[in-house]
Amino acid sequence: MAAVWSPLVLLVCAGAMADIVMHNPRGSNNRLNENTANRKNANRMFNSQNNNKGGYNVGDASDEKATNQDEQYNMKYFQSDASGGKTYLEVEWTNQHGCGDINGEGGGAQRRYCEQVLQYMCMDDVEGEDDFNKDTIRNGISTSKQVFAKIRNKNQIKNNAGKNNQVKDDRGLHETWDWYKQCYIREANGGLFLADQELQKNKLKYSAAIHTRQNSDGDRSGYECEEERDYWPYWAASPWIDVAVLTSDTSRCSINQATSTNFQTKGRCFQEEFRNRRNKNLGKVEIISKFINQADCEANGGHWHQVSSYIEKAELTEQQCSGNIAGTELSYAWRIPYDVQYVDNGDADEFSHPAKECLVIPGIVDCQQTQFSRMNHQGNTKDGQMMRYQWELPYFPSGEAKRCVFRMRYNISTFDYDPFNTDSTSNGEENSPIVNNPDIDVFTTENDNSLNLQLAINTAQFGRTFQDRSFVFKLLPREQDMIGKTMYNLNVRGRRGNIVQTYPSVEYDFTPNDLVLTTDDLLMIQWTGSNTNPDDAGQGRARTDRSNFVPVNDTDIERNVPTYAEDLDDKWSNAQVVWTYFDETGLTPADLYVNLASSGYYRCEESHVGCSQDPEFVLAENAELNNELDNAPASYGGVVLRFTDTGSYYFMCTRNNNFTNRSQKGGFTVVSSRK
Repeated sequence: MAAVWSPLVLLVCAGAMADIVMHNPRGSNNRLNENTANRKNANRMFNSQNNNKGGYNVGDASDEKATNQDEQYNMKYFQSDASGGKTYLEVEWTNQHGCGDINGEGGGAQRRYCEQVLQYMCMDDVEGEDDFNKDTIRNGISTSKQVFAKIRNKNQIKNNAGKNNQVKDDRGLHETWDWYKQCYIREANGGLFLADQELQKNKLKYSAAIHTRQNSDGDRSGYECEEERDYWPYWAASPWIDVAVLTSDTSRCSINQATSTNFQTKGRCFQEEFRNRRNKNLGKVEIISKFINQADCEANGGHWHQVSSYIEKAELTEQQCSGNIAGTELSYAWRIPYDVQYVDNGDADEFSHPAKECLVIPGIVDCQQTQFSRMNHQGNTKDGQMMRYQWELPYFPSGEAKRCVFRMRYNISTFDYDPFNTDSTSNGEENSPIVNNPDIDVFTTENDNSLNLQLAINTAQFGRTFQDRSFVFKLLPREQDMIGKTMYNLNVRGRRGNIVQTYPSVEYDFTPNDLVLTTDDLLMIQWTGSNTNPDDAGQGRARTDRSNFVPVNDTDIERNVPTYAEDLDDKWSNAQVVWTYFDETGLTPADLYVNLASSGYYRCEESHVGCSQDPEFVLAENAELNNELDNAPASYGGVVLRFTDTGSYYFMCTRNNNFTNRSQKGGFTVVSSRK
């Protein structure tokens, strides 16, 4: 039987009705490249629980729709380093049904408990589509979801059930096929509160971790494990690394931090039951089990071991693998990785325990008070700002580039039951504090008059988890000129269309719009867009995203026309180019101006030693740019700049300024030092 877990842990994030949309980095809501208002496949990659309308399209690298994954644009950010250089990315989102302090601080009393959980998952980068393997994180080029043939017997378990034939290179993938296989076999947690819901069974005749109160039928979304999705912190180790938990009740922060999989090991049952006896001399024994507690595991001949999540593996010996990593919150630990699939027994008949490896363990999860947001209003918080979190991007000791995806879960519960002290003892219609669509007699008198009213309650959605995820992005190791520097990212949020068409996405804007830099800081400017938007409203070719970055003098910021290049204040000309996406940093101020203003269509004003010699990318030799940027790339590959002059800097986009009041403008301030 399944374990009964401590109620203080099992419902920390049992998320009532809500939606969440990520705006930076852009959330997909399971979209890919559809030109329809609604997404085509709500279960393509993950179970968002959001409505079908919403989300952004995958980025295109050129002015045409990507026909393969190499033609998509992956946003790129530089990692933090171990010499004090931190890289910050502003995460922005809107959530539909509010959040805030349950005690009423900062915006009035909240009528729900909520937590927003920010996570990421990475793997080593690969160069292109031809290098993909079955476990490569990817966006896909097809809106179909990956395949998983339901396992019906133990023979299919030990023969790996045809993974190589099922995983398709042209379909999106975040979690792996092996992760979902474990979820399909692992028993459901028997200690969870189900209200009056009944879980279905898998083809092996028991309820598994694919079945939850919110998804009792076990419907599959990509290779996501439904039980891990619905509950945080999860009781098994997972591929997701916790960044932050933003909570309406900070008194729970110590519990949240102590139970995060970032550094706490989790028990897992390793069972030789699924060994292919005919091939035992090959030495490979698959170690997978349905049991989720030590007693049941060992009573059935299994071996219970502690396993660990990690951000990457290090090639160190056991003696070398210990202690904190200088300059970071990371540490080395000699542990069993959570995703080990086999043990190597050689020719022995006895079970060989899974090997430990040197793992890089992430730091403590950040836990803080969530911002106030209004109920039933997918809009800004106080002071006109989106809900946001400044993410300090991770450092990877290997120095390797990574392919990553970002995930945000919005978990919300009403006060109809205690989410931390309601467990399986309250299951069933007779015991549950909530039942489906109850009739309530709200008018009883001594003469037996009554007034029955029905409440619209769905116990599968009372206490609910929503999520959104980014497309694939790259985390790059820093170059020498960046080491030890603080770096910020400046991006474009929003997509083509008016407010009604884009909702619950948003119209264009630069983000963040209130940056304060020092003269020693670095700024990376980059954006992405699609050529297959569902909406036509806006300037230029229908359905296309386009942005550019044109500097504006302080005296011109109230106007809706850019400052001429030759009239720009000297502070713009004094900006230092540290890095460009086309590997040339000897740009003149005029080169930088035309590169940003043309969204990368041009790289330089004129050919010279410090810039491209290819006439195609030179303004003086190629006058083909459409004045509304129609033939410019939808995505801009990025430059890293350092501003040596203090003061206010302003800029605008020349295309997205319909009716002048829909102007896409931004600014930042440069100071000599932070006090």
